[in-house]
Amino acid sequence: MVLTQEVADKIAKCIFESSGYHCIVGDTSGTIIADSAGQRVGILHEGQYRIMNSDINEIILTQEDEIRTGGKSKEGINIAIMAQGEKIGCFGVAGKVEIVRPIAKVAAGIVVTM
Repeated sequence: MVLTQEVADKIAKCIFESSGYHCIVGDTSGTIIADSAGQRVGILHEGQYRIMNSDINEIILTQEDEIRTGGKSKEGINIAIMAQGEKIGCFGVAGKVEIVRPIAKVAAGIVVTM
């Protein structure tokens, strides 16, 4: 299964419009391919790169991480999008982790069904 640009754009737009939380979708290289804010497409995301190139499936970014990266990474959570036991991309949601973790998990599941 391959994560398409069309699906990535639709899910990023839908999640932002439904929740008010900005989100990103990354491809298998960790590069952002969809951004609800429209500002970071094409940028390699450090956290998503780590997810795609290791055994970890989730990374939490703190407010300190956001400051350290000069805003390249946002406070929130990034999780692997899994399809048939394989990572096909990543989904990230900016915000307080206790709030955005469930949103990220639901969005990653919806991506696979699309």
